[in-house]
Amino acid sequence: MDCGDYYQQLEELERDSELKIQRGPIFFECSRGCWWAQHSHCTFCGLNGLTISFRSKSPDTIVKQLVALAKRHNVLSFNATDNVLNPSYFIKLLPKLKETGFDFNLFFEVRTNMTKQHVKILAESGVNVAQPGIESLSTHVLQLMRKGTTMLQNVQTLKWFEEYGIHADWNFIGGFPGEKEEDYLSVEQLIPLLYHLPPPAKPAFRRIEMHRFSPNFDFAEEFGFKNVRPKEYYNYIYDLDADLLRAIVYYFDYDLPSFEKFLPHIRKINALLEEWHRKYFTDEVELSYGKGPDFLEVIDERNGCSNKSSLRGYDMEILLCCDSISSFDVIMNSLNNNGEAPNESDLLASVERLESQGLILSEGGKYLSLPIPRSSTPL
Repeated sequence: MDCGDYYQQLEELERDSELKIQRGPIFFECSRGCWWAQHSHCTFCGLNGLTISFRSKSPDTIVKQLVALAKRHNVLSFNATDNVLNPSYFIKLLPKLKETGFDFNLFFEVRTNMTKQHVKILAESGVNVAQPGIESLSTHVLQLMRKGTTMLQNVQTLKWFEEYGIHADWNFIGGFPGEKEEDYLSVEQLIPLLYHLPPPAKPAFRRIEMHRFSPNFDFAEEFGFKNVRPKEYYNYIYDLDADLLRAIVYYFDYDLPSFEKFLPHIRKINALLEEWHRKYFTDEVELSYGKGPDFLEVIDERNGCSNKSSLRGYDMEILLCCDSISSFDVIMNSLNNNGEAPNESDLLASVERLESQGLILSEGGKYLSLPIPRSSTPL
């Protein structure tokens, strides 16, 4: 029975029984290709093949199609098949979905260079699950991937998703030519600070796959991959000579001689990821703050016990300012705008104190706070 016959029988059953059969989620399409890949093709990605050029539907067309599908199939859950959300949709599509008044449950893949307003718009429009293109928590590895994002941006997205009640369905991958031991060490140090944020979808570090059409495949020798060959299982599917098999398959095995030295780090990271899953999903650990008169009450459960502390003065102002990634100059200007004349050395001491407590992250002269505001109510 093909899909058409199956759905025809379901519709006949609905008519005969006067029942509405719940199905979903339904997959839908807003765009094809990848606008980011046209600018900087991620080295591991082989999606789209030779049709990477980005093109998208008009927002009005998408809204009409979703409403029609919801009405026809009695379903409110929809998963977008797009490689990545069109940035213009934050203004042109998502508010229109909110205006319908319908309680859609939507899934999109997104980049992590969003503002907090973008995340708020996602939540308000019914996006309750999203796949942010995180892939790594090392800025250097992200550069090797050509992701165009940073560790701080990735953590910022996880924090805001947690705040607005959007489930983050993301992957942790690695094994890129050019990785350094420091990349793995930095991740090992970072993960325990993030136990209150959504962990990767699978509690394990995954070595990158080799896909046809990806830069890794097209320039394998230049990157340092050796012995690129079709996946072994293809030999059990196709009875073809080696050259023809290589010409048609999509997935490949490879050797990367420099990778073996990182295996001890990967075993440690996998143990930390397992712990992250347990802390987040089973223990439901908290790192949050509540606003009081001239102070913030911080609750930190990441280390296995509940620690309560109060932040005042510069500590409080810095934590609030760094809700989004901020430079030291931005922090200084923020306090100036509040009518204060901050002492630079005292302010720097506060930054260092918050970082030592694991309440803010720093990288490249920029800072991000980690606690979630308790006053936020998911939409």
